[in-house]
Amino acid sequence: MNPILIGIIAGLSVFVISSTIGYFIRKYFFIQPKVRVVIDSDHASSHLEGHNKICLEWNYKIKFKNITKYDAINFKVNHYKGIASNNFTSPLFDHIKALSEEYIKLKIKTTLPLDQVEKSRNRFIELIPDEYKEIKIILTYQNEMNKKFYTRFIKEKNNEKITFHKFKPREK
Repeated sequence: MNPILIGIIAGLSVFVISSTIGYFIRKYFFIQPKVRVVIDSDHASSHLEGHNKICLEWNYKIKFKNITKYDAINFKVNHYKGIASNNFTSPLFDHIKALSEEYIKLKIKTTLPLDQVEKSRNRFIELIPDEYKEIKIILTYQNEMNKKFYTRFIKEKNNEKITFHKFKPREK
């Protein structure tokens, strides 16, 4: 066989193999967006309902911050504990650009007897229903190469824990 032809074939095969390896390394290891979750209190309000009941309302902003230089594409919020889906405003975005943030609003309403509110000395944070005191959210998003990534956010009492995953985390 001709040595020039062998050199061309060898050069092309090295190029194809190195390009394929580079593609998979970038897809699975380097281009990984990471989205953090931050829950900020917007404000709380109350109004009387009748003579002996009071309606309490808490408003929160759930911020999603992309902390990397890679875009998070096909963004979805999979909430599975602590927040009913009808309390969320639906996200108007499915893409979080690099180093930017988006948010959705969360509204919690409850009606309580007036004497219970007076016993708590108007500290509304103590009156949040128990199902909202522990929040667990899983976010799903992709990089430019359609590889899925996940963020798990857990808030229990005053502790917040955020973990980033390459595979879908279990719902504990």
